[in-house]
Amino acid sequence: MINPRSRRYNITAYTMILLAVVLWDTSLVVAPYFAYVGGIYQSISDIIYFNFHFLCHQMPERSLFILGNKMPVCLRCAGIYFGFLIGTIAYPFIRGLETRDIPHKWILIIALLPVGIDGLTQLVGLRQSTNDLRVVTGTILGVLSAFFIVPAFLQVYDEMCNFLRKKLND
Repeated sequence: MINPRSRRYNITAYTMILLAVVLWDTSLVVAPYFAYVGGIYQSISDIIYFNFHFLCHQMPERSLFILGNKMPVCLRCAGIYFGFLIGTIAYPFIRGLETRDIPHKWILIIALLPVGIDGLTQLVGLRQSTNDLRVVTGTILGVLSAFFIVPAFLQVYDEMCNFLRKKLND
C-alpha cells in the first residue's frame, strides 16, 4: 500500500488529473480529424461534438478548423482547455505536489478579468473582439485555473483515499 502523501502517492494523484486533461484536450483535436476520416469515426466525432455543445456555442466564425472541420469548441474555450493543460503541466514545477493550498481568490478574479472585459465590451457593442484575443484571454484563464483545480483535486483524492483506507481497515 502506498503511504499517504509520499512522493509516489502524489505522483499517482497528479498523473490521474494530467491524463484526464490530456484526454479532454485530445478529444478537441481528434473530433475534426475523425470527421475528416469519416466512417465509424464520424460517429465518434458526432458524439464528441454533441457533448461539447453543452459547454460551448460552437460558432464556426469563432472556431479553429482542422482538415476542413471546426473544433468542437470556440477559440476562447480551446484557449481555456489548452491553457489548463499548460498550467497542469507547470503546476508541480511551480507549486510542487506536496502542497494542497489553493491560491488566494483574487488571483482567480484577476484571471477572469481579461475574459470578462473582452466579452462584456463586445456584448455592449463597444468593440468587436478578435479570435486572437479570445485565445489569449482564454489561455490566461486556463493556465491560472489549473492552480486552483489541481490542488482541489489533490485534496479530494486525499479524502477519497482516507475514506477507502478507513473502510478497508474496518
